[in-house]
Amino acid sequence: MGSSNITYYRQNMEWIYWDKGFKVDDDLKGLGLDSNRKIASLQRLIELLDNAQDAATAKKLLSRYTECSFETPLQWRQWFDENRNRLYFTDTGGYKFKVVPEGYLIGKDSRTSSR
Repeated sequence: MGSSNITYYRQNMEWIYWDKGFKVDDDLKGLGLDSNRKIASLQRLIELLDNAQDAATAKKLLSRYTECSFETPLQWRQWFDENRNRLYFTDTGGYKFKVVPEGYLIGKDSRTSSR
């Protein structure tokens, strides 16, 4: 990889995703979102499902960045609201938002605070 490629990817780090190779997400950039890694970006994509002009792109991006395939904006909002506090972005897990299993984090703080 040449130095110009390295510079390009460094400048676009917040929009990189994996699809048979590293790519920069011009769709996400085109919607004015500053990152594919922020929960706020995921929330904004869900909001854009109600916008006729951006709905198809938002749906495509939600499919790209989650493991979900809901049909309606309401279903996306319900999923997001139910899981918001357990969502995390993983580049090693496919450049996707995933949900920490319910109950997984319970008690983790109590073990570390007793040391």
